[in-house]
Amino acid sequence: MNIYEVVTKVDKYNIEGIEFSLLLKENEHSCNFEDEDNLLYPPDTNIEKFDIGMDTACVALGINDSANEIIKSRDEWQPDCSIRTGTDGYFGHVYEGKKNNELSFIWINGYFDKDMINENELFDYLTKQFEITELVREDIDLSCEYGMLEKGDKVELSTCAINNNFGTIKIRNSNYKSLTEGQKLTIENPDGTLETTTLKSHDKLVDSPIQVEIIEGFYDYETGNHYKGRLLNENLLKEWSDTTIVNFSEFDIVKLLEKTSTNEIEK
Repeated sequence: MNIYEVVTKVDKYNIEGIEFSLLLKENEHSCNFEDEDNLLYPPDTNIEKFDIGMDTACVALGINDSANEIIKSRDEWQPDCSIRTGTDGYFGHVYEGKKNNELSFIWINGYFDKDMINENELFDYLTKQFEITELVREDIDLSCEYGMLEKGDKVELSTCAINNNFGTIKIRNSNYKSLTEGQKLTIENPDGTLETTTLKSHDKLVDSPIQVEIIEGFYDYETGNHYKGRLLNENLLKEWSDTTIVNFSEFDIVKLLEKTSTNEIEK
């Protein structure tokens, strides 16, 4: 869950609002954030996008009993289970990910005028309506849910970079799809003409889990935690026999396999 204030300038006025993003997923392999706006997910996942609109100046969200309450109150004007928005129109969107026609994850994004609700009130509403418990706050120096990992910790990755005799190669587990692939980039040439390029991924896909033991790491204020690690998976070791050392960031981690509490990481 991510809740933050935003300011939109309209003419000479600053409009203050609250945006939120909420990701609910079946397990760690269902999907993983590449960055704030891009989600990695297995290639056999079907994605549907739904836009959320308002015509009663309110919106209601929730699961289970809360969802049943919302359904029952559809004919009411601004029921108690809803949040007032002060206006009609576009609110946000929902992405549904399904594998084998079974729901794998839901990603919800929305916007409220700050005059209608503050960050704490929205936090309380979402945690109640979606029955969210055991949240861990992510501070500036703890942007990864695991914090700064230590030497000896073992993790599973979606991607990593390998330095070998041929240079640097990025490998990616085939269960995770890069959303940058297929995106179109428009470039304006000096003569004013526009040129459109379709982005392609040059990652080498591997079928084996990318399991790594951390050997050192460092923290960068702008880009977060970065690590050097040693490959553990035997199939990958056979394929990359000329080197076992990989580089990755906290955002490439999809699963913590083993936590070491005694060894200190080399910085």
